[in-house]
Amino acid sequence: MFLRSHASPVCSRIRLVQCDFLRDDPPQPHCDFFALACVLQRLNDDSATSFLRRLLRCLPPEGGLLIQEKIRGECCIDAELQNVDMLLRESGMIRSLDEMTQLLTGAGYFNVKLVRLPFPVDVVVAFASSRRDT
Repeated sequence: MFLRSHASPVCSRIRLVQCDFLRDDPPQPHCDFFALACVLQRLNDDSATSFLRRLLRCLPPEGGLLIQEKIRGECCIDAELQNVDMLLRESGMIRSLDEMTQLLTGAGYFNVKLVRLPFPVDVVVAFASSRRDT
């Protein structure tokens, strides 16, 4: 595994956890940050909100989320096409930044920020507390 073979002071603090986050609370102990990859796009708004609230209960005030998903926006025809596909095949969707922000703030998160990447996905960061201004 990369985390074990890579010499970094944070490697000992990273723990990979397997569970059904849609049904079960994450295992103890709670964590500082969750990283999600292409999870919310598969969920409708109600399921996503419930899921995000479950994660929020496990975060300290300085904790947060790193969400790796495609975000709809100007000149993102591939995101629009994937959105149609998601709507036809699953209950989820590719959300715009405004939709993602509404989803996250509705679940109790603050300071939602988008980082556009030169890859097929973007990164959205949100924090558990409004005290986080960066």
